[in-house]
Amino acid sequence: MKAAFVATWSTLVPGREKKGIEFYREITDFFAKLATEGKVTEPEFLFGPAGLRIFFVKGDYEALVGLLTLPKFQEFIFTSSFVAEDFQYVITPLGTEEFIHGYEEVGAKLGFI
Repeated sequence: MKAAFVATWSTLVPGREKKGIEFYREITDFFAKLATEGKVTEPEFLFGPAGLRIFFVKGDYEALVGLLTLPKFQEFIFTSSFVAEDFQYVITPLGTEEFIHGYEEVGAKLGFI
């Protein structure tokens, strides 16, 4: 199943901007290496004008979940909490049809659809 690792945050913690920029480079290098190994897509960032920042890579769901066990990846998650405000992340399946089918199936089972 195809999926995406998506992280969002609002801004860097004031006074920690230097570490935030260093962290940006470190995490980009980490995921770029995984991309060259064919494990994920190239890392992408979106910097919205209203302050929402988004980072994501795509890959196989099981491979992305497997990242959670890597000590370096765990360090990234912890570091994010120190340098980025409102930090959140999710590993989510991709594909609208799969989602709609699952939603419809459970809704029918529950008697709502």
